Amino acid sequence: MVAWRHGSSLRRWFFAAFGIGIISLLAFSYYLSNFNTLIQSAKSLALSAATKFTPVLKESKFLEEGVMTPEEFVTAGDHLVHLYPYWSWESAVYPENYLPKNRQVLCCKGLPTRKESERPIHVVEEDGMTIITEEEEEEEDAETYLEQLENLGEETYLEQLEEMLESNVVRTRTYDLYITYDKYYQVGRLWFRGWDENHQALSFDQMLADVSDKHARKTVTLEKCKELGIHMPTVHPCRQTNVIKQTIDENKKSLKIFRVEETFPFLLKLFHNAIPNINYDFTR
Repeated sequence: MVAWRHGSSLRRWFFAAFGIGIISLLAFSYYLSNFNTLIQSAKSLALSAATKFTPVLKESKFLEEGVMTPEEFVTAGDHLVHLYPYWSWESAVYPENYLPKNRQVLCCKGLPTRKESERPIHVVEEDGMTIITEEEEEEEDAETYLEQLENLGEETYLEQLEEMLESNVVRTRTYDLYITYDKYYQVGRLWFRGWDENHQALSFDQMLADVSDKHARKTVTLEKCKELGIHMPTVHPCRQTNVIKQTIDENKKSLKIFRVEETFPFLLKLFHNAIPNINYDFTR
């Protein structure tokens, strides 16, 4: 009887220890899977605290260090808006007192995503023979259909033409881009926000589909945009000054001056490496 009770006690302890082990293993697995998220959250909190105690840069150090004062940020932003009018200035929900109220955030809205073509390319043989691709065949089908429409009555023609045009409208997800002044890193910081075909906000995981694998959850993370008061993906600016400084030095070797006004067009081309599917670079 005593042996049975002793064995029963051991079994209870065994199952209890086994249960605790399983729970601990699951907790550890969950911790590992969210390790990067936890690290990023800790970094964000630390940077947020450090930013509060970082003084506003007053004197220009652009050529020496690649950083910008708030005034230089505004100058660079005005130049971007002048060159590319699809960019504009917006006020902030929570404005910074070291920037003009009407020049807090640069924005560019309704940008489409790139769609990878599933059609074969045109191939021309050395003997001059051209392989007709799917795209050419579709163009021929469209021309035939239009010819058939023209043989109909005017009212029927217009109705069916309108239906054909509506059926060929391609809906795609769109993005809004924002650039704010980062007081800690003393540079412009890129943010973006995505919308699906029905203009419903995309989740962070959905937006990562348009971010390169190399940068997802590393250079591109989800953080709170203080000026707008919402969480959005952002391209982390920690290495931006090094890139700008390197460009400034390379221009000096060629006896050229990289002006602060050139910063945003230059950086937008670099940002495209992180978010290649967002079609925003219309520069030449």
